[in-house]
Amino acid sequence: MKRFIPMLAVVLCASSYITAQESFNAILGRANNAENSQDWAAAEKAYRQLIADYPESRQISQIVANLALVQSLQGRDSVAIATLDEALAKNESDTLLLERRGQLRMNTDDVAGAMADFGKITEVNPDAFYAFYIHGSLALNSGDTVTAKKDFIRLRELVPGSEADHKAWAAYNTKINNYHAAITEYNALIARNPEIETYLGRAAAHMMLDQLDDASMDIADAMRIDPNDGEAYYLRAGLNKKRYQLDAAKEDGQKAISLGVDPRRVALLLGALPDELK
Repeated sequence: MKRFIPMLAVVLCASSYITAQESFNAILGRANNAENSQDWAAAEKAYRQLIADYPESRQISQIVANLALVQSLQGRDSVAIATLDEALAKNESDTLLLERRGQLRMNTDDVAGAMADFGKITEVNPDAFYAFYIHGSLALNSGDTVTAKKDFIRLRELVPGSEADHKAWAAYNTKINNYHAAITEYNALIARNPEIETYLGRAAAHMMLDQLDDASMDIADAMRIDPNDGEAYYLRAGLNKKRYQLDAAKEDGQKAISLGVDPRRVALLLGALPDELK
């Protein structure tokens, strides 16, 4: 009988391990509770346990994406990106992980990396309108209007008349100095959902066309939504300068700075020395 004791002990240990292993839902519940409490370290620990204990879970991509997110929320973007790199090395076409890494790369000013991730998403899923929107916007911000136009054409095919569609073309037309076309896109955006950003975008386009009264009305509408929006005061400073109301322009410039606008932008706009704007 003695020679069977070691094997019996092993079986008992294995049985004990299986009994002691925490269930998937229990660990996930701890992760969710930690997130609700903004205890990102505890959430990270729980997600790591899920990955270690249930590596074959059908939800593994979401778990890894959540792990990367809570790592980022702790100020550890490089660690979060490394987490996603490791997972994508096993499945380079996982669009959820590509999207999360692309977002983190944008946060770290890695524009080329972000474009690569969102570009990959468009290859894997040619119906992923959000990827076309972001990829095109990044291209536009980088000065690549050819790529941006191609992405935005596909975006319009997928979700014509959507907010993303109109925002994309408003930005594109502004970039290529087609301000009349940009205003048409801003009109559509404002008709569906008036926001400060769209009022100010349309105001800037009106100013470029010297339609100063229209620009003034848009800025006023933006200020009614938020009387303390620094960009609104910045834009009104430019408008007042165009009207040769220099004292009012300087006053608005000072207000914009007090609301967080970079003093260098204001100085450049007004053509004043930085000391005069402190």
